[in-house]
Parts: sequence; structure tokens; C-alpha cells
Amino acid sequence: MAEPWVINASPIILLAKAGVMDFVLQLPQPLVIPEPVAEEVRQGAASDAGARWIHSTGKSFIQPPVGEPGHFAALDIGAGERSVIAWAMAHSEFAAILDDQAARRQARREGVRVLGTIGVVLRLKAAGHIERVEPCLTTIRRVGGHISETLFREALAHAGEI
Repeated sequence: MAEPWVINASPIILLAKAGVMDFVLQLPQPLVIPEPVAEEVRQGAASDAGARWIHSTGKSFIQPPVGEPGHFAALDIGAGERSVIAWAMAHSEFAAILDDQAARRQARREGVRVLGTIGVVLRLKAAGHIERVEPCLTTIRRVGGHISETLFREALAHAGEI
């Protein structure tokens, strides 16, 4: 059985804009989108790929949030990130799909396994859902995903594309 994931807004938006979100559904079992994350994605323009996806296919993966630990109120991370981390803390078998560095650090402090958008793209290739990561990562960069040149090259090397 594949690893279950709880996913944040930016990975949904970026992967939808890259045209691979439906492939992502074939990786985790199950995939969970906490309601605060869905609400954040819904705030995109009606023409936004992430918003379109969350209103169609994605709506069946939305779950109510779990209670957040009290110390989360003092964290300088968004409601979506907090809900993803809280879900993964409450369901230890879940990995959190997060891109925000502060949220990733907090998740790790809480003992949560973390994967980012680039890691998801690498898993898509490893599973045979995409042939190459380079076009997907290039699209993610073009639509606003922040991938440093170093990380971009590391991902290509990991995928065997350089």
C-alpha cells in the first residue's frame, strides 16, 4: 500500500498548473485535503488550475480539520499549513506535503514526515506516471513555484536527467 498524504495548498496549485495533479492521485492512499487548505485553494480565480481541480476532482478528498495543539496559535505559519501538520500529527501514518520552509521545519519538530512538490514530481517519475521531471519543474517555476537553480539541478540529477 502506498504512503498516505495530507497535502497543502501550494503543492495542489503548482501540481495542477503543471497538469499532473490527477497523476498525483495515483500515488498516495489515501490523499487528504484539510478544509482550511481547500478554502485557500478555492480563493484562486475561477480560471486557476488549482481552483478548478479542487472544485471538481479534489472535492472528494476534503476532510474536516483536526484540533490543533495549543502551541500552534503562536506559530508564524498559515492556517492551511497548521491544518496539514495537525492532521499528520493526529494520523502518524500520513506524510505532510508542504513547500513553505517554516511549516516544513515545524512539521519536522513535531515528528511529521515531510515531502515537497519536487519530491512529489520525483515520485511521479519513479512510478512511471511522467517520463521526465524537467518539463514539470520548468512549468512549476514558470507559474510561480520557487525552485532554486541548485535544487532544480539536484532534482534533475536525482531523476537521472543530467
